[in-house]
Amino acid sequence: MRNIDKYKNVLSYSVIYQEDPEGGYVVNVPALPGCHTQGDTIDEVEQNIKEAILLYLENLKLKNHS
Repeated sequence: MRNIDKYKNVLSYSVIYQEDPEGGYVVNVPALPGCHTQGDTIDEVEQNIKEAILLYLENLKLKNHS
């Protein structure tokens, strides 16, 4: 996993959590279209969305430098 701690407290995004009827959770970031993930527990999905946000932002940065 990437080093999320270096970005901690730099940016803040609202996220929406939804319970999946089949179990687990789905979470998305409305401000970042297409940024979403899932997990079996709240702890897992929180870690997953932090990584998804980081990867989303890194991808935007790469696209802007191309």
